[in-house]
Amino acid sequence: MSKLTDAELDLYFVVKGSGGNFKTKLFELICASDICNQELLKRAFPDFVEVVIKYKNEAGYWTQVQERYND
Repeated sequence: MSKLTDAELDLYFVVKGSGGNFKTKLFELICASDICNQELLKRAFPDFVEVVIKYKNEAGYWTQVQERYND
């Protein structure tokens, strides 16, 4: 399997509780945002917004991230 992207690695650590204050707050903000505000956040953090959206909406994505981290 392929390695994790930087954004996926950030997501992994945030979900596991060791992502740092800024990334954790950003994750929470993206999760709480509506589509319009997610689009605004995507201008500054496109990769991170995309992985958070996948994490929230794509079945099996989190499992894939964990498996690729452990490879």
